[in-house]
Amino acid sequence: MKKAVKWILISVVTIIIIIILAGVYKFNYLANQPGYDVDGNKIEVNK
Repeated sequence: MKKAVKWILISVVTIIIIIILAGVYKFNYLANQPGYDVDGNKIEVNK
């Protein structure tokens, strides 16, 4: 039983870390793209 709880906790923590890394990657990638502000939100670009 303890082994199962340990593996569930490890899985949950791993998933949370992956979600955080994906969010940081999206933030950094979109922040440098035209049409996005520094927070990675889509904005209107005046051409």
